[in-house]
Amino acid sequence: MPLGAARTKLYRQIDVRIMKDAAYVPLFYPELTYYHSAAVKGFTRPSVYFPAIYSHLGA
Repeated sequence: MPLGAARTKLYRQIDVRIMKDAAYVPLFYPELTYYHSAAVKGFTRPSVYFPAIYSHLGA
């Protein structure tokens, strides 16, 4: 299937189906610390972060 909206929609449907059936048991709970000052505006921490999932993205 060529790149485009139809392909993206299909992959989203696949993800939903897989995640409904996926058994997930976390083996660890990472503790993340964020430092910022009152001068920093609009900072929000991610609500979900799994380093194993994002480790392939690199820096």
